[in-house]
Parts: sequence; structure tokens; C-alpha cells
Amino acid sequence: SDSERLARPTLTSPEDPTQRDLGALVYWSVCMACHGDRGQGLTEEWRSAFGEDMNCWQSKCHAANYPPGGFFIPRDQPAPPLVGPGALARFQTAQELYEYILESMPWWKPASLSPERAWAVTAHLLERNAAFPDGIVLDETAASAVAVHRQVAVGTTSQAGIYIFIGVLTLA
Repeated sequence: SDSERLARPTLTSPEDPTQRDLGALVYWSVCMACHGDRGQGLTEEWRSAFGEDMNCWQSKCHAANYPPGGFFIPRDQPAPPLVGPGALARFQTAQELYEYILESMPWWKPASLSPERAWAVTAHLLERNAAFPDGIVLDETAASAVAVHRQVAVGTTSQAGIYIFIGVLTLA
């Protein structure tokens, strides 16, 4: 249901939350409205979870005549997906992603997240994209060594090598 989609995340350890748990809370409270409950971006499907408030570009909402304290969302540049194939493609390392979040997010109030909260949401996004290495806490020491994208192993077989060898011999 839509109320479940909008519910506050449950922490794995409320007494001692992990960086990723804190990131889930930051994402839920700051990022989710624009980037979706599953990181899918500002899609029509996600906006429909808000019922009658789903038209972000209507007058007095996020159109050019937004109300005081509001902000404009360009219709041709809605919030992109943050989870899934191709998401976060412009970032190579966790450090790059962190710096972007720290300096540019949230859209309506750039650079308003503390470094701790920006690290936490960076960790959350890496976890959601299956790119967070176990056993580390993101910080300025570790983040440059953490890749945003998982390496895909391409399998090889000896049979493929045989076919290539035969092909080369045939051409010769």
C-alpha cells in the first residue's frame, strides 16, 4: 500500500544504528520525495503514491510560481533514478558521490546536509546498488577506494579460445 511505501525505515539496531541505517533515515526524510521509495526517480508511478498531490508541476507546487519556501523542479529534468542499472553512472567512487551529495543536495537547499548525513546517504545508496563493501564505514580515508559500480565478471571457456584459434587459422 502507499502508506507502507511512505513509512519510516526500520533500523536494524535502534540502539546502535549503522551508517547505512542512518543513511536510510536521511534518504527517507530528505531524498525520497524526489527520488522515489525505491530510488526509481520522480516517475509517474512514484508520484501517484501522493494521490491528488502527484502533479509536481502544477501552479503553486513546483512550477515556476512555487510558494515561499518551495522550489522549482524543471519538467524536462525530474529527479533521476538512484538505484538500478545505469543509476549513478557519472560517479566512479564513493568519494565523488559523497562530494556531489554534500555540495549539491538536496535540490531545494544545496549544501545543507552535514558531512555525517552526506556520508550516511552515500552508504545507503551504495548498499541499495549492491556496491557497499562489508565491514567499512565510509569516510574521507576509505571512500576513494570504494567503487560505485560493481565489476561484472565475464566468464571465459577454453572452448571459446579454441573457436578463436580455429578462426585465426582459417583466416591465415
